[in-house]
Amino acid sequence: MKNVFFISFFISLLFLFPRNSLASIPSGWDYNLTKRCAKSVDPQGQNYFEDLTDCSMNGNWTVAVESEKTLSASCPGPPNQSFLINGVNSPVKLDWLSHIDELGRNNWSINLNNDFIHNTHPCGAGHWTWYVLMDNVLSTGGSLPRPDKITSSATISVTHIVHNGAIRALISWQGWWDGKARAIEIYLVKANWGDNHPDPDIINVLNTSYLQAVDIDGSAIGISITPNTGNSQTVSVNWYQIITNLISRGLLTAPSAGWENTATSAVSVGNEVNNWTDTDAALVDMWVTNFRVEQADRFTVGDLKSLLSNYQKNDDKFYMPRDSKINLLDAVFAIKHQE
Repeated sequence: MKNVFFISFFISLLFLFPRNSLASIPSGWDYNLTKRCAKSVDPQGQNYFEDLTDCSMNGNWTVAVESEKTLSASCPGPPNQSFLINGVNSPVKLDWLSHIDELGRNNWSINLNNDFIHNTHPCGAGHWTWYVLMDNVLSTGGSLPRPDKITSSATISVTHIVHNGAIRALISWQGWWDGKARAIEIYLVKANWGDNHPDPDIINVLNTSYLQAVDIDGSAIGISITPNTGNSQTVSVNWYQIITNLISRGLLTAPSAGWENTATSAVSVGNEVNNWTDTDAALVDMWVTNFRVEQADRFTVGDLKSLLSNYQKNDDKFYMPRDSKINLLDAVFAIKHQE
């Protein structure tokens, strides 16, 4: 009788799924931003910051602040910790508010405030101050789906003031293959920011011996936020589609040994200010919640039928081979995501 139930349940899945569906499986160290646990990159370095309220042994969110006038020349502090978050007279502040998501679940909303209106940059004008929250596998985050399977989303609000400077708010992906870092940044908001590329959706392309990076104007591909409204907006990114598109256009190099030999190293949200003057330059106030990373696996009704045929009897119990393209638990995840 038990066997009949499992077979009947599985057959019913064939009628629940579209003929070509997408199973999304929660990924990352803290799906949906449920833990108030954030740390800077280097615990031994100057300007190290940590909030351990909800921390455990399983990981943390990473926060990074990089302010530089020329590439890799951090000032006033070390790389990724240029300023002390929440420090006295620091231009970068971080705050938390308890939040309830659209399904009634408790999580957090985090504030990333990057303010060179009311604060003076000690190293002078012309610095680019990048401030991000990331799930980074190199800093006890992850695990994260590989590049051809990853999606991410977040609910974000952005307020900015621009007097003598430029600003941007962004969502980004970082990966690795063929011995080289890869990065994509999508601008959700920008003001007074330049454009170094002729394609309408591309802002900048960088290709060095150690990094290949592409900056995208989100407004050109339908991924953007209207700032200064006081309202939060949900941003969703199918990174695997964007990566594939950039490869097809020659803006990213395809992995030479297939996607099986690639990795995602980080997914992040954040902002940046370029202060054209020492003070009274520009600020970005950014709130982020519902930060979610998911693994997307495409499958068809034929895949589900194949799984049913692969059921094997063992000691009067049915089980599914773990090397199947998608297992029954994955299918249940997909059903829940489509409800």
